[in-house]
Amino acid sequence: TTKTMAEKTKEEPLVVLSSNQELLALGIASGIGGFFLGYPAFASLSRTTLAHAVGAKSQFHTFVSVLVVLIVLLVLTRALYYLPYTSLSAIIIYALRSLFKQMKQLPALFRADVLDCIVWLSTFFSVLGLGIAFGLGIGVGVSMIVLVYNISYPKAAIVGRFPALPWLFKDVVRYSDAKEVPGIIVYRFDAALNFANKEWFRNNLRNALHARSVSTFTRIHSVVVDASSMTRIDSSGLRILKKVQTELAKDDIELIMCNCRGALRDALIRYGLTVPRYLSVFDGVRYAEGKKLHNTEDDTEVVTIV
Repeated sequence: TTKTMAEKTKEEPLVVLSSNQELLALGIASGIGGFFLGYPAFASLSRTTLAHAVGAKSQFHTFVSVLVVLIVLLVLTRALYYLPYTSLSAIIIYALRSLFKQMKQLPALFRADVLDCIVWLSTFFSVLGLGIAFGLGIGVGVSMIVLVYNISYPKAAIVGRFPALPWLFKDVVRYSDAKEVPGIIVYRFDAALNFANKEWFRNNLRNALHARSVSTFTRIHSVVVDASSMTRIDSSGLRILKKVQTELAKDDIELIMCNCRGALRDALIRYGLTVPRYLSVFDGVRYAEGKKLHNTEDDTEVVTIV
């Protein structure tokens, strides 16, 4: 809550707040206060918003607030005795009007990302109904579920090349001019390959192979994996790659890796996974089409063997 309110109320938009510094400050303040029976330091959503709304610039506003409360208790207690508690909530609601104005951003957020919109709504209504602590806890929990879902089911695409630009490969669904290469599946996996999404990687590739075979009635002889977005691979990912390579080899289909990052290439070498690797999808497809190229094990320049 402290970090969130600091981001919302800072006057300099370009100032970058450090989460570590905020936690360190809260820890020191709470630790020192603990020796004097003080309350732990934390941020209040309503009070911080109210202080920002009235133009508070420093912690001195707390002294002024205490002074006003003291005067009210000593002088105005009888006058406010019959005032309903609900009427006092108007002050807080007025101060929180800027937060409620964020509801206007909901349609744009829904259009941009439905999952982010779900996280926002669940956190918003949980805070309203259950309070700050439970509401933020539910929001964090929903965010973790969404994070695990995105890791487990990342984006993947079958890419094709443009007839006029044979070195350019794009998603065939998004670009109608991109055409699939006959006899070759170029598969792009847009995430790190790990234990959470290894079966998704394998099943998605198998479904693409089946769909391509049924739709074109042509034999697939090569699968080119575009690993440009595969930033990392763990032991489970290496095992699934080996398994996929073995399954494809049974059907006389060769697995080819392209655009491997340094960490991915090193992991493949350490694991002992022997697979043709090329610097670009264009070179990998040329190799698969029968124009044998020099295998770029050490990222040397690709040369055509005449």
